[in-house]
Amino acid sequence: MFALEVGFLTQRYDATDYKDRAKAEWPPHPDRLFSALVAAAAATEEGLDAYRNALGWLERQPPPSISHAKASPRDAFVVFVPVNDVTLLDIIPARRSRQPRFLPSHALQDPRVYYIWPAADPDPATCETLARCAAGVTRLGSSASLVCVSVCEAPPKTTFAPDEDGNTALRVVAEGRLKDLEMRYDGKQRPKPGPLVFYKDASSGQSPVDSSPASAAPLPGAFEDMLVFRKINGPTLPIQAAMKLAEATRSAAMSLAANPLPAALHGHTDDKHVAFAALPFVGSRHADGHLMGVAALLPSGLDPAARRAVFKALVELKDIKLGALGVWEVERLVGEHHIWTLKPATWRRPARVWTTATPLILDRFPKKNLCAEKIVAKGCERAGLPIPIVELSRYARLTGAPPSWEFPNRRKDTEPRRLTTHATLTFDQPVRGPLLLGAGRFFGLGLFLPLDD
Repeated sequence: MFALEVGFLTQRYDATDYKDRAKAEWPPHPDRLFSALVAAAAATEEGLDAYRNALGWLERQPPPSISHAKASPRDAFVVFVPVNDVTLLDIIPARRSRQPRFLPSHALQDPRVYYIWPAADPDPATCETLARCAAGVTRLGSSASLVCVSVCEAPPKTTFAPDEDGNTALRVVAEGRLKDLEMRYDGKQRPKPGPLVFYKDASSGQSPVDSSPASAAPLPGAFEDMLVFRKINGPTLPIQAAMKLAEATRSAAMSLAANPLPAALHGHTDDKHVAFAALPFVGSRHADGHLMGVAALLPSGLDPAARRAVFKALVELKDIKLGALGVWEVERLVGEHHIWTLKPATWRRPARVWTTATPLILDRFPKKNLCAEKIVAKGCERAGLPIPIVELSRYARLTGAPPSWEFPNRRKDTEPRRLTTHATLTFDQPVRGPLLLGAGRFFGLGLFLPLDD
């Protein structure tokens, strides 16, 4: 076992959340502690090279457990400060513009936070080097957040531990983080956030936001029927081609429909219409994200005549033309399939926690009074769902799902570019899938996977 104790000398932790500058971060993310250790090592007389092996050992360890007491967030007040000098005329303070700055913080009942690696077994030299490095850390967060860091041989019981079913995402450290921090420092760039890992309250066995009864009746989603088509022949497509496959499937279905073309299929009206979702191999230990099939999702409350017309076209679907990529030969699956990704129950089962398999496209750009989380929450509300707790990230929570920037953010070049993001939603009661959200929900993006189990 290896553990580090962080003592906050002023019984306050001042640090802003990496997604929202007006919010305070709690608990301190492991990635922030690692960055502080790197900065302390670089400031020593020996220099960073003397600590490189020990820090490299630390970055290769799995995400640590955390032990901390309760903290009370303080109201974030706004301070207007002058911007940096740009020209000689800006030397006069009265002529410089001022920008708002937030100073969020937490008041700590117990000023000590412990980071614990239960399975770690460093050799004595590595442990001694990390102890010297930790002794050089003077702050964690803002300059007002003064700390004393040391190696702890007998840490208390874990209260916060990595857990796939957790609802609190913390930035952690992965192998290569030290090299990335050095490269960005040399290039005078801000460090990018580390990968996200979900944590759960280990003291109670439940997430801090998990207060609803497990027996609550699930709420129906916006889609009812799910027709799954399995690829039996054709090119292997990566998950980034989800939108292209969904578009091609829609075109193939419309070519098979009888005239007049059902409005539910072409979707050019404000009526309810069919969504097409590529089904990627994600969430498993060996998942690589390749597309294994495609599904047509029929909305709830669709007119019976329109439903029959759509079904008649879809049951004839055998080939999906993908342009220069070739042709997918598909077969419609009846009943449950042995492959987990192709089971409708995988995407339809009720759950409180849902996360993106393919990132969603925001239907508008965030503004000062409308953050990205609120945009996603309003999208849930428009879909007839309760407003969830929303956590956004450029990185996916599921194995095999790439970062959001690797996906297209518009269907056509004539359309405006939009923001893409991965999301995890926590509802106060179970919601039944399939769940699709965002501007690309009818064309392969914004597909969510339930996580409660």
